[in-house]
Amino acid sequence: MRRAAHFRWLLALALCLAATAVAQVRTFVDPKALDETESLRLTLRLDGTRTAPAPDLEPLEKDFEVLGSNSSSQYRSRNGRVQAWVEYQISLRPRRTGRLTIPSLTFGGERTEAVSINVRPLDPALRAEIDRMVFFETTVSAEEVYVQAELVYERRLYYATSGGVQMYSDLPGTPEVANAVVLPLGDPVSSTEQRDGIGYGVVAQRYALYPERAGTLTVPGVALTSSVRVLKNGRSRRSGVRVDADPVTVTVLPIPPSYPADAPWLPARSVNLSQTVEPQNGWQTGDTVQRVLRAEVTGNVGSAIPPLAGPADEAALAAAGLRSYPEPVTTRDQVLGISNLGVREERAGLVALQPGAMKLPTATLTWWNTELRRVERSATNVVQALISGNPVVDASSASDEPQTADAGDAQAAPEPLSRPAQPLLPWPWLVGVVVLVGALFLGWQRGRRWGPALSRQLAQRWATYRPRQQSTRARSLSAALSTSSPGEWRPMLINRTAEATGLTPARAVARLRAGTHGSAVMQALDKAGYGPESERQSSAWPTTDAVQAAFQEACNDELSQGRKRPWWQLASPSRETALPPLYPERPSR
Repeated sequence: MRRAAHFRWLLALALCLAATAVAQVRTFVDPKALDETESLRLTLRLDGTRTAPAPDLEPLEKDFEVLGSNSSSQYRSRNGRVQAWVEYQISLRPRRTGRLTIPSLTFGGERTEAVSINVRPLDPALRAEIDRMVFFETTVSAEEVYVQAELVYERRLYYATSGGVQMYSDLPGTPEVANAVVLPLGDPVSSTEQRDGIGYGVVAQRYALYPERAGTLTVPGVALTSSVRVLKNGRSRRSGVRVDADPVTVTVLPIPPSYPADAPWLPARSVNLSQTVEPQNGWQTGDTVQRVLRAEVTGNVGSAIPPLAGPADEAALAAAGLRSYPEPVTTRDQVLGISNLGVREERAGLVALQPGAMKLPTATLTWWNTELRRVERSATNVVQALISGNPVVDASSASDEPQTADAGDAQAAPEPLSRPAQPLLPWPWLVGVVVLVGALFLGWQRGRRWGPALSRQLAQRWATYRPRQQSTRARSLSAALSTSSPGEWRPMLINRTAEATGLTPARAVARLRAGTHGSAVMQALDKAGYGPESERQSSAWPTTDAVQAAFQEACNDELSQGRKRPWWQLASPSRETALPPLYPERPSR
């Protein structure tokens, strides 16, 4: 027992040592000394396993640019000895020269060791040659910009067309600027340019920036990766380079004190207002014309333009005898050269109530000229028109007193523009709906209160009405039998029975065969009319009294069935015209 316990302790100790060995992680760097344009490979190896989560590479971002990473795993078994490990290989490019340290990383629950490398600066002549072959230039439209005004930021990439420059990464995207709205001014524009005898391809990217706060605005720098062909130690080789665009800082000015406090803030380089009426000619009272107020602002967006037609404009239209029906406002932006053009349109339908000369009110807009740095006011053009026709009575402004027209007036008064709102349903329709709902509800309550009493009353009326009706039909059948041949009695009996009971001919035959007199009459008629020749000669036709008795029996059976029906089915003979159920329910025992 002691030996077994010792063996278990030794086995547990071996497993712990093996686990400690498995947790070992190793770090490899190649090379440890390199030029600033070169890249290195960092390899992290975790022994004793074939899987491990990816390491956290965020600590590397301070001094290195992560170009890419990949992973691999190995498993070997040789002479009973098993080896397994997982590797992560990371490509890095240093961001600066000098002595750099690859920090310790977390990999597979373990910490890697820190490794120092030496980044050598390029020869100044070689560095200058590379900078001439590929570089960025950034410009801004002004060093100072007012808050919410437009700042044009342009980024231009130059690359020598004869220097073997190759781009490894895409163009930088839209810059992310804190406290500012950034809008691209069209797509990148490609062109060519000559500088100092060198031909360059140029890719220009333009953006419109609108600061949201006063203070300092910084456009961050960007970088991309490329390679150039350089001559080093008498040999031509391709070298990877990092091309950087420096950050740009501008000053954002607040709203100037001279700007009116009661006017919405609108900075722009130019503002153009216009007013049009469509159609311009042939305006008559009662007709609707389209009024368009349009504002075009250079150096700002359409959503920043304040409303053009306010309450004062509505009051001026009403004073001029015009009714206005505004439509939804539309705003849009469009690129105009190297700037943005904001557009705002306000449309409204105008209806003239009085004839004569008319002048539409003008719309004004207060704005700040960012180039001249002063307050300016723009106004729409004046629109005049001659309105013809007769005065239109506006129902909304007419007095409550009745007005009488002269008897000698040959022209009828035009229809008012607005009519009082009508209810969805006039009161007679509402009454009809209420009555219908009440009748349906009372029908649903047929078996609770007064349904049985009404059923008995209707049944009594039915009982007194049907015998008189059946007696009249019986006399009519007797007259028809006396004037027709026996061969016509069978279809005549069936049709008269169906008509009297409201049944189909097939159901009338079944009703006749179910009765005592009807069964004998139908059997005699069938044998005399459709039986064998020997039976036809030996059998006799039934008498007219027997036929009348069968008819009366079928009608009396219909009357008794009617007494058993509920009151809401007494006047519905159409219910009997349906075919009987294919599988009738059996009576319960």
